[in-house]
Formats: sequence, structure tokens, C-alpha cells
Amino acid sequence: MITQPLAAYTDGQVAAALHVSKRTVYRLRKSGALRAVRIGRAVRIPADALSEFLERAGRKSKAAAELQP
Repeated sequence: MITQPLAAYTDGQVAAALHVSKRTVYRLRKSGALRAVRIGRAVRIPADALSEFLERAGRKSKAAAELQP
């Protein structure tokens, strides 16, 4: 059976995938670094928003590594 990836994730799912706390995910959302949408009372993080965040974080990590002597 092939399962399709989710289109949106909860704070808990993102936290588990990134190995951070749910509080960290909440802070990322509040700061605007991680885009989220509200569906009724629920907050979800779209899969594309998570991908964009990880790409930006990867670029920052590479730039920081290049600055190291």
C-alpha cells in the first residue's frame, strides 16, 4: 500500500520530524520564519512551508560553514 505524504502538519508532527520542542515550532511560527495556516481553531503547517523553511535553514548553514576558517 502506498501512502501519500500529508499536505499539512501539526506543531507536534513538525517538532518530532525536526527533533525540537513544540514550543520551538510555535516560536518559529510566531516570528514568521515558518508559515502556518489556521483551519477553524486548528493550526497547520503546509508541507511546502516546511520545505521552504528547511531550504532557507540549509542555505544559512552552508553560508556559516563557509565563514569558518
